[in-house]
Amino acid sequence: MKKNIKNIRCLSCPEGCVMNADYDENESRIISLGGYKCKKGISFAEDELNNPQRILTTTVAIDSVKSGRLPVRSSKTVPKSSLSMMIKEIKKIKVKTPVTAGEILAADFMGSGTDIISSATFTE
Repeated sequence: MKKNIKNIRCLSCPEGCVMNADYDENESRIISLGGYKCKKGISFAEDELNNPQRILTTTVAIDSVKSGRLPVRSSKTVPKSSLSMMIKEIKKIKVKTPVTAGEILAADFMGSGTDIISSATFTE
């Protein structure tokens, strides 16, 4: 049994608990967990150690006179290990105005099951 002590900052709520997990890498399970203040922490630690996920946030080019970049995000979480690859592909997207916040710019991006959506509105 290969054990590791991992420190994890929970992102489930504003509390931001710092948890200490005694983790068995061979069995992909937590042996003991401390530092959490609510049940969300337990679930977050399990997910973070076995399959970390994040909302992807970045910018794309836009033909706006106000700004040359449009902030975008994924509509749901994606595997943390895929973020770099996905950002490289997103950088190829070029958007024409008008665009509204929440507008889908790329549906089922890279077959991930998540959409890339605008985080801002630009009319010119």
